[in-house]
Amino acid sequence: MLRPVHQSVLETRNESTPKQSHEQEKPALIMLVSGLIAALTLCLCSHSIYAENSDPNLITVSEIQWGFDGRVPLNHFVPVTLQVHNLGPTPWQGELRLQRTIRQKEHVFGGTYVEPVTLQGEETRWIQMVVYVPNDVEDWSLTWGPDQNHTIDFPPVVRGERATLLVYDTDSVQQGDSVLKRMSEDRFPTTIAALDGLRGLILDRPPFWQGARIRTLRDWLYSGGRIYIIFGPDRTYPAFPKAMDFLNRQEDFFQVGQGTVQRIPLTADEFSLEEARTRLFNDELVDENNRLKREMPDRQNSSALAQAMKASQAVWSKNTDIFRELIELSKFERKWWLIYPAVLAYLFLLFPACFQIGTELRSVRTFYIVFFSSAVLFSLIFALLGKVGGGVDSRIRTVVVAKTLGDGAFDVTGWSTLANVFAGEFDVEFPGTGGTMTTAQEAEAADVTMFTSTECRATARMPPDARQTFHFRTRVSTNSGSPVLVNHSISGLQLLSISVDISDAIPHEPLQAFVIYNDIVYELDVTSPTLALATGKKPTDLNAYLYRPFSLGFNTWNAWSPSSAEEDEEDEKLVGLLRYKVMSRLLVGSSFGLTETIEPSELKLPEGSARLLVMTELPEEMMAESDDFPDQEGVVMYCYDLDLDLGPGAQQ
Repeated sequence: MLRPVHQSVLETRNESTPKQSHEQEKPALIMLVSGLIAALTLCLCSHSIYAENSDPNLITVSEIQWGFDGRVPLNHFVPVTLQVHNLGPTPWQGELRLQRTIRQKEHVFGGTYVEPVTLQGEETRWIQMVVYVPNDVEDWSLTWGPDQNHTIDFPPVVRGERATLLVYDTDSVQQGDSVLKRMSEDRFPTTIAALDGLRGLILDRPPFWQGARIRTLRDWLYSGGRIYIIFGPDRTYPAFPKAMDFLNRQEDFFQVGQGTVQRIPLTADEFSLEEARTRLFNDELVDENNRLKREMPDRQNSSALAQAMKASQAVWSKNTDIFRELIELSKFERKWWLIYPAVLAYLFLLFPACFQIGTELRSVRTFYIVFFSSAVLFSLIFALLGKVGGGVDSRIRTVVVAKTLGDGAFDVTGWSTLANVFAGEFDVEFPGTGGTMTTAQEAEAADVTMFTSTECRATARMPPDARQTFHFRTRVSTNSGSPVLVNHSISGLQLLSISVDISDAIPHEPLQAFVIYNDIVYELDVTSPTLALATGKKPTDLNAYLYRPFSLGFNTWNAWSPSSAEEDEEDEKLVGLLRYKVMSRLLVGSSFGLTETIEPSELKLPEGSARLLVMTELPEEMMAESDDFPDQEGVVMYCYDLDLDLGPGAQQ
């Protein structure tokens, strides 16, 4: 039976409820605050552990190796591998700073490479940095702290050719005697930019590579690498995993893109030095024994030109010439068409206007008002119109060579010039993944820090109206398709006609296009999406096209050619993006990887292949990212290698 509750009791209960609720919330609030304090303390402690124990005295560096075999091809991006030890029991966090110096570090050349590193307690790890080596004269030193004992000098750069190496597993049993140079599989780079100095790989077993390394191997092979598959210890060819299935074909010789794969029925120990030179280190492909003569009757082979070209090979310098043009294109133009009339107007106010006011009107007050007002007004006008750039934004000018890797990916090699209006510290990040860069300054210091561990970015400190150059290489993925070879016809060694549809491959209208077949350069008509041979354009020998005579530092191309004066006059009339056409020869040569000389062996394409080169506006996905340089402009030279034998309309 329910009994009624007295009203006073209800009131007492109602009055006590808020107090009890408040008392119950206190412990929860205290626990919440305690938890936040504990979390903050833990965060600060973990940070202090890194800060207190990131002592550079606990770090040692050993086993430094240049390139892949201790030798370096100059004017290339090459890896440098070093072993870093953390002697302390706690994690270490810091930066490795690599510089090119001379005379006991009195002078620094170019920028500084920075690699952020985190090591666990008592951890030893291999670290690979990718740098650009212009010569073998200067010293290289690595720094990870402020004191002298936090710096180590690298071994001298030893110049050498691109390496061909046998890949081996460090955990396997001891390898036998062999004349082949070896490379540990764990030192294979994870970016294509680091493989500039690698000529070929020899595989007698499937390497334990995954993810980025397999993609890098495929990209390198597709863009012209060489792989030699030889017998393993059981005298059979290795079977590669599914991710490397592109190497499992049974032919003794086949191509992957522009790269070649060759199977040789010998073990590593069975190669003699002569056998290795003949079958591994010979640049001639095995299927070129029945190659037709490459010389055409109508090629210009005069002795004077041939001798001049031979003498000029030593002056090929793509970086110097490209940056000379880019610096010219990045100059700020003052508004002289406004400055000159403003000067005349100011002079008119001073004389005769002020003179007449002071002499004829004899009005002192009016004279001083007009005189000082005009001085103040035109001071502001001249300050506005005469400053650097005349009110324009800081800018970046870029040219790029983009070699297709298939599936919309490109191996991008680029040159950029940064031009700033005001002094300051500027950040810039170049597109793509796994990239590396250089300031391309061989004899000057650059206040630039280059980070190349995960993304290709840099921080540059620049005075007003300055220029900073960057040469970079990255891998860029796009949604672009591939050009379609519609038809072509060949007679002997000459390309009679060709038709290529680029509507799905090139996002912008082409500015210029070429096709190179059998060492001959043919210019294409770019007025329609389907490119064809341009009428009235005579084919040119590739060596003669790339030839640059000795010019005492002036950028004169084909100076002894009868048409050079007309071409120079046409170049001066170019406006907008068409101005970049003056660098066509440089970009064509760069698509073949030329650095110091015009080597005929580097200009060869596989039998039946033609190289399509299309210059167009730089797409957004290949532009640098920087809030400090809103004005960007440039061109890209797309590079595709076409198999003419697959053309349905080919006529032999």
